[in-house]
Amino acid sequence: MAELRRQILSFAVVGIVGFAVDLGVLLLALHNGVGLLVGRAISFLTAVLVTWFINRRFTFRYSHSEKIHKEWWLYFGTMLLGGSLNYLVYCLVVSMLPNLRLLPAIAVACGSVAGMGLNFVGAKVWVFKTHLNVNAETTTLRVSQSRQRGLLRRPQAPVFAAIMVPLLFGLYSLILGADANWDLYNYHVYNPFALMHDKLSIDLAPAGFQGYFNPTLDLFVYLLNRTLPSALSGFLQGVLHGTAFIFVMGIAVVVLPDRPVEDRYRVPILLALSGCVTAVFLSEIGNSMGDNTTAIFILAAIYLMVSRWSALGHCNAKATALLLVAGLLAGVSTGLKLTNAVPAFSICLALLFCYRGTLSLRLRLSIVFGISAIVGFAITGGYWMVRLAQEFGNPFFPQFSNFFPHPLVTPVSIADLRWRPDGFVETFFWPFLFSADARRVGELPLRQIIWPIIYVTFWIWAVRAVWARWRGVTMPTLKPEAAFLLFFIAAAYLMWMNIFSISRYMVSFEVLLPIALFVLLAQLNPYERARRITAWLLIPAAAVVLTGGARTWGHEGWADPLYHVEAPPLSGSEHTTVLLASPTEPLGWLVALFPPDVAFIGLANAFPATSAYAEKAREIARARGGQIFVITDGENSKRASDMAFYNDLAHRIQLTRSPQGCEFLRGITTRLRLRVDVVSSAGGENSCRLDVPQSRKIDVDVSERTRRDQAAHIVAQSGFTLHPDGCTVFTAGIGTGSHRYQLCRATLP
Repeated sequence: MAELRRQILSFAVVGIVGFAVDLGVLLLALHNGVGLLVGRAISFLTAVLVTWFINRRFTFRYSHSEKIHKEWWLYFGTMLLGGSLNYLVYCLVVSMLPNLRLLPAIAVACGSVAGMGLNFVGAKVWVFKTHLNVNAETTTLRVSQSRQRGLLRRPQAPVFAAIMVPLLFGLYSLILGADANWDLYNYHVYNPFALMHDKLSIDLAPAGFQGYFNPTLDLFVYLLNRTLPSALSGFLQGVLHGTAFIFVMGIAVVVLPDRPVEDRYRVPILLALSGCVTAVFLSEIGNSMGDNTTAIFILAAIYLMVSRWSALGHCNAKATALLLVAGLLAGVSTGLKLTNAVPAFSICLALLFCYRGTLSLRLRLSIVFGISAIVGFAITGGYWMVRLAQEFGNPFFPQFSNFFPHPLVTPVSIADLRWRPDGFVETFFWPFLFSADARRVGELPLRQIIWPIIYVTFWIWAVRAVWARWRGVTMPTLKPEAAFLLFFIAAAYLMWMNIFSISRYMVSFEVLLPIALFVLLAQLNPYERARRITAWLLIPAAAVVLTGGARTWGHEGWADPLYHVEAPPLSGSEHTTVLLASPTEPLGWLVALFPPDVAFIGLANAFPATSAYAEKAREIARARGGQIFVITDGENSKRASDMAFYNDLAHRIQLTRSPQGCEFLRGITTRLRLRVDVVSSAGGENSCRLDVPQSRKIDVDVSERTRRDQAAHIVAQSGFTLHPDGCTVFTAGIGTGSHRYQLCRATLP
């Protein structure tokens, strides 16, 4: 019975893999012009091949036949029976619900679930039936041993988890939808577009100071979104972020104290899962901010060193190579995103203070790692720093302008220091303060309790260690790899708090907190008790995140092309200048939707501009000699777009088609006190419709007139004149999202 349960669970997990393959191939087929029905036939055949290979290797590993070709055809025939039901359900969903959101994914899921039961029975009793052979006795013994093990206790469990968890994060990214965070609208689309079209010398800060960040990381996401179906791109980005789980699990295997046989595999897996459901990491799955992506390099560097910890102490080529590769990984991460200098430098400090050996040995380790990190930084960030230095005389332009003065930039150091704690009391209690009020460390209220838990545990351990040392009591031996990890987390936290204190920048060490918690508790308690206490603490910590703490930075529904715009043709675009003027909304992403030879200038954005900035803007417009336009934001009534979706849903389930259905809707909205009105419709096939309450409606014309007036004031401060009568409203969007923007004519005196 235990073996049957294992096979059912394994078959279901392999089914998830098959679903991912099925969906990925289908999206590629759709992207290349193949229809939904024919595309599904191709994707189904591909998924059958993949699942056959995995099932014969893992699910039915004691029962498969040596006649591989015969087994394949039997498996194909069995899957064809289940696939017939699978395909039938898929076609029914496609034909009956053609306007369903995430149609391909939902239709594939319905078909997969429908055929799974029939597939399993056929595979077990027909394809992979037990074959008697000379090794039957050995096989029986192996099956018997397998029955005695739980799913997470088997040696194959880490490999299984390393495959499945990234795929699940890919599916989670697919469910969330297309990335549409504020930074994406501001500069994650603009920066790679500007790099590809050499706009650094044409534009003037259309994305604020962030428009001068290293675009290398954004280029990868931009090209992925441009070349692949949007949903497939989102799935792959989720899978990429999910690979962080592999390195966290690998680190846990090494640094945790000695464990009994039953915990050898499951405890590292569960701790790694806990690390990957921390609030910051989960909030950035599948998005373009780069913190999750670059954290993978930091985690890989840590894993590489702790997994070969003893080898680092030898003065040979192998030890040097390990340090060089680890340093390169940390440096590459820092070059892609400068905020990773904190964890990279923390690794260097941890090597210096935690490796057991002579001072000269520890200095050698730190220096080799540090030099390699500098090389890695130069590989991914050096070229951009050189470009900025050549263009503006500042390799970090416009940041650190107090060290590299520039006439367009006011003297600043790091751009955003408002998040740091104020005074000693706040500094000491900082984990409690930003856990109670997440907006102290970022714009998004990410709820979590893991930081107060680890903070209290650390101080209990520290006091206990000092007391034990004073009393001469021996505490459990702390593995040097574990000491390295604890020092790294502590150093990274302290530097993060004093330099940035922005929650997004602590991904690389926050995901390691569950491991650190278990290590500290194992120092304070016997192993079994430490394991139980860890579970008692991590379960509610994960529950807080999963029940509302894991907010995201914004998503839209999937659509192709992912970036779309409605805009007039611009004659003489090589001479045209466009001013971006909005006091609140990011407009940099629109640049990538216009001809690349149009010059864009950002006004009243986050760029730390001097009075010379306005003169530079006028100089650019005069030198180009063509038309001048102003883009400002329009009124995006989110309530109206939401109401359109709910009306479509109510129409499909026929609630708005009859008086009885309308009365039912009125009763539901009244009882639940929903902020919606049910309004009678005069004529048409619907008897009523859902509408925004009158008190919450926005007068679009008035709102957009106000925005035009604000834009006129902004451009007037830079010496331009906006002509309100020359304004036209257009739409642009990411995915299924739609944003109104106003394009107005402007002139120079």
